[in-house]
Amino acid sequence: MTTNYILIPIEISDFWKELKSIVEQAVLRQIAQKPPVHVPVEGFPTLLKVKEVCQLLGVSKPTIYEWMREGKIPSLKIGARRLFDAADIEAVIQKNKTQGNNKD
Repeated sequence: MTTNYILIPIEISDFWKELKSIVEQAVLRQIAQKPPVHVPVEGFPTLLKVKEVCQLLGVSKPTIYEWMREGKIPSLKIGARRLFDAADIEAVIQKNKTQGNNKD
């Protein structure tokens, strides 16, 4: 295997600055692609989409829909969308934490 060298007319310090800039831009793009964080408005519930609940609970969409049918997770239907009150999801999490501790 032969090594090929590429000569670029740039100072090493400028190279590292450019590389740092490229990495920072890539990181900022990744951050921008994350789902938005819901900021609660006083008096209104924070509503989550199915995908967001999946991410919070670490389960798939079919599991969420199964839990809805079984009555394990309350949800709201607004138009064609299925939404979840963040407080209800937190209550489900806390209930299951308590039940998990009682099994020991």
